[in-house]
Amino acid sequence: MKKTKIEVGKENEILRTKSVDVVNLDAKTPNLSFSLSSFVQEMKRQLETEKGLGLAAPQVGENLKICLCRINHKEANEMLFVMINPKITWKSWDGEMKIPFGMNAEDVIVPKGANVDEEGCLSLPGYYTNIARANEISVDFFDGRGLLKKGAKGKVSNLDRITLNLEDWNARVVQHETDHLNGVLMCDRVG
Repeated sequence: MKKTKIEVGKENEILRTKSVDVVNLDAKTPNLSFSLSSFVQEMKRQLETEKGLGLAAPQVGENLKICLCRINHKEANEMLFVMINPKITWKSWDGEMKIPFGMNAEDVIVPKGANVDEEGCLSLPGYYTNIARANEISVDFFDGRGLLKKGAKGKVSNLDRITLNLEDWNARVVQHETDHLNGVLMCDRVG
């Protein structure tokens, strides 16, 4: 199987391009010509190799609305979700707050419904900073976990649709990865 590489750099064209919806499970990926199932499996391999909590398709070279997110990391009920065409439908806070790079979370007045925590990104190696995000979200997506085991056929709309209500770190991971699908990097959220 072909291997992917992590796309890096805040000016990287792939990382800065808004991703498109996945419609057909039979289609090949536009840039790398993977089957969708092989691509998702390769994303999982990259995520495990890098020991990340999430990975979005643009980070491995495809502008498709697919992201992998570890939910309940290091807990007994940890799960890896393959989110196809994810959409955040509700946030406990929908503001914008750009925290100056390097500012301590304890020194920030946090709006109601938000939280501040340090994030890193596989596409910005060595870059860690505090980011304000909604503390709670609802995310709606097609469940692509079956793509990790076997090839799927037909339309994405044939997959189960899931809505998750997430909070704290789980909500943060999903917000970070869905930002990637919109061409937004965490450095864009810094003052």
